Amino acid sequence: METIGNRIAFLRKQKGLTQEALAEQAGINLRTLQRIEKGETEPRGATLRLLCDVLEVPIEDLVDFGKTEDRGFIICFHLSVLSGFFIPIGQILIPFILWITKRDKIKDLYLQGANVINFQLWATAVTYILPVIYLTYYMSTGFSINPKYITASLILWGCIHLLFCGVWPVINALRIYNGAELKPFYPWLIRIIK
Repeated sequence: METIGNRIAFLRKQKGLTQEALAEQAGINLRTLQRIEKGETEPRGATLRLLCDVLEVPIEDLVDFGKTEDRGFIICFHLSVLSGFFIPIGQILIPFILWITKRDKIKDLYLQGANVINFQLWATAVTYILPVIYLTYYMSTGFSINPKYITASLILWGCIHLLFCGVWPVINALRIYNGAELKPFYPWLIRIIK
């Protein structure tokens, strides 16, 4: 599989530049460029932008270079959130493991994964922490809790959990299956993973 480093080396040679010349023009360390071209690291942020400026290529051409387009995997990635119904905190763990292992190999997975995982972190916090706060508050005030309220709270918690970890991921998987543009489908509350 051809890497970003291979692509940079090819473009550098095509422009007739040595590693030293490219590093100097881009304003980066020669050792950094050598490590990038060997595939030991991938350029990110400012380094990527500087290399693209000198090589006169759009950043998108390098970022997605060597990645395969696999909408089927992205659909499965969205559906992996359903594991939260079978594994405690599975709605975060399973997508995170899939994202870490494939984010650099599948086009559009980096952004999709960050979006899903960020949303699930906050949705899980809301659906697990709020009931605990609710029960703790009532127990600390000395009020006895009417079983009807506990039942109603558990039903409400279950509906919210079902929406965040069941219905919404399935809807998004169906959107992708039907050819929707791969964009963030979940709202960005606070981005923990960027």
